[in-house]
Amino acid sequence: MKNILILIIALCTTPKISLADSNQSISFGLSKYQSKNESEVFEFDPIDDKLTKQIKYLYSVNETFSIGGQWLSTTASEYGGSSGSRDLDWDLNSLTVFGEAKANLIGAFFGYAYIGQSYTDSEYDGYNVVEGDILLPARKSSSGFSTSFGVGLKYQFKSIELALEQQWLETEHVDLILTSFVVGIRF
Repeated sequence: MKNILILIIALCTTPKISLADSNQSISFGLSKYQSKNESEVFEFDPIDDKLTKQIKYLYSVNETFSIGGQWLSTTASEYGGSSGSRDLDWDLNSLTVFGEAKANLIGAFFGYAYIGQSYTDSEYDGYNVVEGDILLPARKSSSGFSTSFGVGLKYQFKSIELALEQQWLETEHVDLILTSFVVGIRF
């Protein structure tokens, strides 16, 4: 929360920028993610290779620096881990405020990196094997703030952007590595 307040204060004290001179974009992406560590929530193996939806808004302060926000959502279902968990449903929603820096590599290709503060809300529903065939319901919800960061390669053609990026997102139980293909429109 402290980091978000610092970002808001910095934005409020930045010299006034005309909206007509701004460069804004909105993008939509799909990500494949893998967990970085094993989760202890239901004693199951890490959830791997699932799709994530994302929407990102970016406001360019100048040619190098931008600020933005991103929402991403993912769901995993019917996962049976090697430790005996059954019928797991996992939902994750994340909202991130971030700062981004980009550099022109060659022609219309840009490299970029960003760091931000994420608010993540996740819910796990499933069953654990206690003894033999006895199943006990297990439910866990968590939410909180964490840091996320990423790097990417972007191609800009007139008002269309195509990007490939890698993002690291920490949650309370599972740290995710997301590889995303993103399509955006600049306006």
